[in-house]
Amino acid sequence: MSQTTFIVRLVQLISLFIVMTNSAFASDHVDGRVTIDHPMADISDLFAFPSPTKPGHMVVVMNVYPFVPHNGHFAHQVLYQIAVRNLELTRPGPHGLFKYKGATKVFSCRFETPHEGDHYATCTLPTGKAFKFKVDDVATSDADGVRIFAGRRADPFIFNSSWFAEIVKQGKLPEPGVSNNMSNINALSIIFEFDVKKVLGDAPTTLWAVAGETLTMDEGATTYRRIDRVGRPEVSNARLVDRKKVNDLRDLYNRQDTFAVDPAAYRQFRERLISNLTYFDNLDKVLDWKENDRAVFADVLLHDFLVLDMSKKFVIDAYFDIEMSTIRNQSYSRAGGRVPGDIIIDKLFTNMINGGQGRAITMGIAAPTALPQPNFPYLGEHHSNPIAWLLPVLARDAAVKLAME
Repeated sequence: MSQTTFIVRLVQLISLFIVMTNSAFASDHVDGRVTIDHPMADISDLFAFPSPTKPGHMVVVMNVYPFVPHNGHFAHQVLYQIAVRNLELTRPGPHGLFKYKGATKVFSCRFETPHEGDHYATCTLPTGKAFKFKVDDVATSDADGVRIFAGRRADPFIFNSSWFAEIVKQGKLPEPGVSNNMSNINALSIIFEFDVKKVLGDAPTTLWAVAGETLTMDEGATTYRRIDRVGRPEVSNARLVDRKKVNDLRDLYNRQDTFAVDPAAYRQFRERLISNLTYFDNLDKVLDWKENDRAVFADVLLHDFLVLDMSKKFVIDAYFDIEMSTIRNQSYSRAGGRVPGDIIIDKLFTNMINGGQGRAITMGIAAPTALPQPNFPYLGEHHSNPIAWLLPVLARDAAVKLAME
């Protein structure tokens, strides 16, 4: 990088820091006091999609430690898990849209992180088969149709912070922009690609729920404590936003078991989601969501997992298609799930502001046409330029400040 280019990028970095310290930060990055105190266990994003090259194979990606510094690493005290459960669709209605089929299948990873020497991951499949490998390497098993990666990759989340701030904090519909404030940001990634039938076994349906979580066991304890969980993007930091600043629900939300939320907590989350949906729906001065549909939408979101149909082929930008089609009593034709690089913020606000119909709400960033990387592990190589060394420090400080405002 030339000196002139570096100076220009440094100016851009300072400008980004100013923007971020005065705006709202989205996705699941830094979502509450507990994840601030446990950055290595903070899940930033979850992705699930059919393999674009291997029929019958599912890809699941969980990113943790948002704004990871150049010397950041996984924590040996943390259990990193991805839970997968078979689903059946039911009629939309209060507390209804999905019916669970069978037991939860869990993929887990633990890490050895000595001060000197290489770091190692031990990742275990739902079948009980375990793989030990060096961090930033790939473990493979042709017999199971499995590939596993754990290490540093480029964060694929796409986000225009100033545009987002105008909607969330000022209640305005801003003009589209082109800035992606997540450029040069890295995360730690855990990526599984596997043959569904070999690893999950025969299942009643081709529909799957996918959720990520991080847990730890405190000294002297005999049970695990959940630190963070993620299914769909933007639930804790955007849809559960505490606009009145009197009751931040994010830590309570993250403590819940995705497939068995405490009923009293569920009622709190539901009330907040319906209130916020009404607020965002009215930003264009038109209420597109009917009262009953708002409640159905909230119940769908509170079943907080990605929904993926493995009978469908890989496509870009199919996120939330299954849920929205079912809410409208329509059939769906795409796989659902979530692909790295999808413009999630656009779909989020289009769904909330105009019910997913009519004109699209957009940040203005061009929609992706391909995965960040076409082959396993699918996420791009981590950023290693000088800006990528300095940016995480400033960006994380800004995000922490915003998370506690």
